[in-house]
Amino acid sequence: FGAVLVVALACVGLGALFTFSLSRRARPQLALGVALAVTGGAFLVFPAAFSAATGGLTSLAVEAPWPAYLVAFAVLALATTAPVLLPAACVFPLLLVAAAEHAPRDGRSLAAATARLLVWNALGALLGAVLAPALLIPALGLWGAIAFVGASYLLGSLRPISRATAPRFGAYAIVLGVLIAVVVRPGAQPALRTPRGERLVHLEESAAGLVAVFDGVDGLKLQLDNHYLLGGARDRVRQERQGHLPLLLHPHPKRVLFLGSATGSSASAALAHGVESITLVEIVPGVARAARAWFRSENHGVYDDPRTRGIADDARSFLRASPEKFDVIVGDLFVPWQSGSGSLFSAEHFANARARLAEGGVFCQWLPLYQLTREEFLLVARAFARTFPAADVFRGDFYGTHPIVALCGSTRDGAFDPWRESRWLPQLTDRWVAHAGGPTSLYVGRASAAWLGEGAAETDAAPQLELSAARAHSGRLRAPFVGVSWAEFSLSIAAAEAARGGLLLQAASALYAAGRLEEAKVAFSSAAQLLPPDLVRDAAPDPSAAELWHTRSD
Repeated sequence: FGAVLVVALACVGLGALFTFSLSRRARPQLALGVALAVTGGAFLVFPAAFSAATGGLTSLAVEAPWPAYLVAFAVLALATTAPVLLPAACVFPLLLVAAAEHAPRDGRSLAAATARLLVWNALGALLGAVLAPALLIPALGLWGAIAFVGASYLLGSLRPISRATAPRFGAYAIVLGVLIAVVVRPGAQPALRTPRGERLVHLEESAAGLVAVFDGVDGLKLQLDNHYLLGGARDRVRQERQGHLPLLLHPHPKRVLFLGSATGSSASAALAHGVESITLVEIVPGVARAARAWFRSENHGVYDDPRTRGIADDARSFLRASPEKFDVIVGDLFVPWQSGSGSLFSAEHFANARARLAEGGVFCQWLPLYQLTREEFLLVARAFARTFPAADVFRGDFYGTHPIVALCGSTRDGAFDPWRESRWLPQLTDRWVAHAGGPTSLYVGRASAAWLGEGAAETDAAPQLELSAARAHSGRLRAPFVGVSWAEFSLSIAAAEAARGGLLLQAASALYAAGRLEEAKVAFSSAAQLLPPDLVRDAAPDPSAAELWHTRSD
């Protein structure tokens, strides 16, 4: 966003400078008509040009260190948007020059003409900013809306030309527009890159983003824009577990709030707990609509359940404004490097969540360890512990390479015991929430001050996570907090045998992924001895558990 803004502001300045030079050599009206026509043509060409420049909407390579990534993005923005914005930036200065040329030679008339142009320009900017996302993009799609703007510029180019030259100039402009429309076909350009082997079955284009559903070998996938995967059918069990676990930590959950709904699989877990109300807060309305229409089998129709209320809002804004109290609040698996997500990991946001908890309520924030370094995880954990001094850490799976964990806190500081107070649901098929030893096997440990150590915490006054995570993501500068490093860290705080058994199971997966096969087998065998037999030793392989599972017979 910053790179695009810099390019836009630079084009505005260069357009004014170019207009100053041009006004001395050409008739303002003719120059204005040419600027409008060139801008219109550039808008029509832009969809195809942008697609070509990005190799068919391929994301920029993220292996380069972050300064190089930023430079590459700035170059891309300059190469694709400057040809459109530069001639467009000449239009308003040329209007001022033309008004000055035709206004009577007195200061009052010139000031009045200038004021009228400023008023109309401000009105146009306001209406354009409102109408383009609210009407044009939903009606015409992203590229169709841009093509419509281009056609409008081309038509506008006919007005400032003198009557003698208007017919000929108009013919040129119309021929130019038709030629571009036929050859380039701006409205026909794909708005998203379709992954290989998958088929686009749904696309909703709006100001909030491009919401797409793809169908492939792994089933349906929900995606926002061209890079942000919101989940799919393949991850349904793990996503449901993200809803089940926090609810199992409360003795009688009745009012439940999910911050971020995505496919609705996590929220659908609440249906099995006898809750009275389910509130789903999703910032992109199209995501909720796609989940309701395409993922009903994965989310068990949670969006249509009479107990469910869907709210289109920012999670943090909702918590600040809502007067309601909830028994359980679940924060979705937010992407830490995505713009705006950093505020959802701050101490102030966690304090807002606690203020919305009823007596004995539980707040759970899920974290993707595979997108965080050790320092970044501790940054968030310390912020969480400021609000919930007796915070606990749970794992959402037993993956070694891309695990997720949950920070869980209760308003009953120091009184929560996951071994005595967690429940289980034997009617479910997911063994880690259906078995009496399942939830405790997911337990990692208490996030105490001694465990977290001294150091900074993520706050609104000193936000660090978003920039730090983006740097690491773009350049792969530091290793994510997964694999052996996470296993060793979590093993150092494991106390009870049930917790240690789960940690060893995840350690086996991490060692196996690192190629340390003999150590992995030992860890797996130790986990099988500590955990109940019907969870590991006598159970079928679990797709969300250690990759080593299939070698247990060896």
